[in-house]
Amino acid sequence: MLLIARTTPQDQCRRATDGLSLFYTDFDRKFIEVREIEKMGRKAVDSNQVFIDGLKVPLEDRIGEEGKGFQYLLHGLNPERVLIGAEAIGIGKLALKRAAQYAKERVVFGRPIGQNQAIQHPLAQNWMELEAANLMAFKAAWLYDNGKDCGAEANAAKYLGAQAGYNA
Repeated sequence: MLLIARTTPQDQCRRATDGLSLFYTDFDRKFIEVREIEKMGRKAVDSNQVFIDGLKVPLEDRIGEEGKGFQYLLHGLNPERVLIGAEAIGIGKLALKRAAQYAKERVVFGRPIGQNQAIQHPLAQNWMELEAANLMAFKAAWLYDNGKDCGAEANAAKYLGAQAGYNA
């Protein structure tokens, strides 16, 4: 089980997120109780309460440096953010392709609606937003693959991808 725990008292830390360490340890049911949370919706994935009492976690189960656990967790989320952005971009590109095809095929007053600027401009705007999101996703992925900080770019890729995908 992946566990984050405060290993440095908070009053000795500069920020509340400092002093947390990350551990990968055994899930010992003698010290851990899991109770499912009943839900009215979103039942595809269980939600659970976890109660830990008296679990001993050996030092050798620590991941990385002491006190850096929160930073490790954030760093671990970056590829997921890039992936979510890329998925949204892909959905947006397909939606834009279908919208452009519809604009070519739909004829009103004897001509395709895609010949009207009122149709062309939003399609062009959406294409530009999708391309910008795509470039940000590639930049974030490149930074991550090269071991560089990519938190801001990964968040931007996720946000831009979701926004552009939604607007398509």
